[in-house]
Amino acid sequence: EALKISAVPFPFPYAQTCNCLLVLHYFVTPFVMCQWVSKPWWAFVLSFTQLFVLWCLNCIAVEIENPFGSDENDMDAAGMQLELNRHLLLLIHPDTKKVPQVSKNVIHSAARLSQFGGSRSSRSSSMTPTFSKK
Repeated sequence: EALKISAVPFPFPYAQTCNCLLVLHYFVTPFVMCQWVSKPWWAFVLSFTQLFVLWCLNCIAVEIENPFGSDENDMDAAGMQLELNRHLLLLIHPDTKKVPQVSKNVIHSAARLSQFGGSRSSRSSSMTPTFSKK
């Protein structure tokens, strides 16, 4: 999933248009707010809040566009690669190639197996079968 995100680039004209509109909004908003409110400090508070939220969203979008890198919030691509390599090495480890085998003490008779059937709730611990070596 992370590779898909980093492989598909965000359209450059769209990103530039967003930035230009944010700058235009940055200059126009204080003048519009002065017309809507009677106190200058309200114009400042409302302008600042609106501009802060929109610029934060833009910065988050830029950060999400490139999840790999050396920034504080970027994904650790080298660590992810090391973990993948560790899992792949585990697959070729000699211990993982062992095939389970049936024990010689296994019960092959269906009649003997049916003795131990029934519901789990009706069985007590004293009814648990014990097997000895032949």
